[in-house]
Amino acid sequence: MPTKLPFTCENCGVTGTVKLDYSISINDPCPSCSGKLSVGTRDQLVLTHNDFFQEIGHISVFFATLDLFVSQVIDELTPYPAPFKENSTLGQKLNILGDFKSEDVINPEMLAHLKTFLPRANVAAAERNRYIHDQWIFDPKLISQGRIRRNRYSLKTLDSKEMSIQDLTIFRDELGELQKVFAQAIKSWSPLNKNVEENK
Repeated sequence: MPTKLPFTCENCGVTGTVKLDYSISINDPCPSCSGKLSVGTRDQLVLTHNDFFQEIGHISVFFATLDLFVSQVIDELTPYPAPFKENSTLGQKLNILGDFKSEDVINPEMLAHLKTFLPRANVAAAERNRYIHDQWIFDPKLISQGRIRRNRYSLKTLDSKEMSIQDLTIFRDELGELQKVFAQAIKSWSPLNKNVEENK
């Protein structure tokens, strides 16, 4: 999340930013004239490229983790060979899970529990390709305002969409909750539960 606070020297008026790790302390003098610094509050946090890289990176990792857990759930719920291919998408795997009937699986209760989360999981999965394959535009002016633009080229059309850092954080948290649901399902009954590690 945001890493810098703005400051202004009360003596010479010089401005800049202070890292939240306080490499420049809020009590340090102005680097130009040794005057007193007036440091902004946390609602004035200055966003950087790294803040957006962090959120987008989290989303990518959470998608991969969710895909792995969904694959394992399907494989272990059915006594038959896994009904998906190595290159099946997350959305396709969720559809397979949704099509299972209680008589198709060895743990009908767990299937019923997971099916209650499928609407949320399907909404998230529908966004995967855009998050992974869109071009992210790190426009300094937008970044400083807490926003970023992503582009997708399709059928001779450039589709552009702006998103806020809050949009990314909300989506990241949703993926995090979904991966926990499937991880907990595996941990509760899978013989391979010792190998399950959630990302945080």
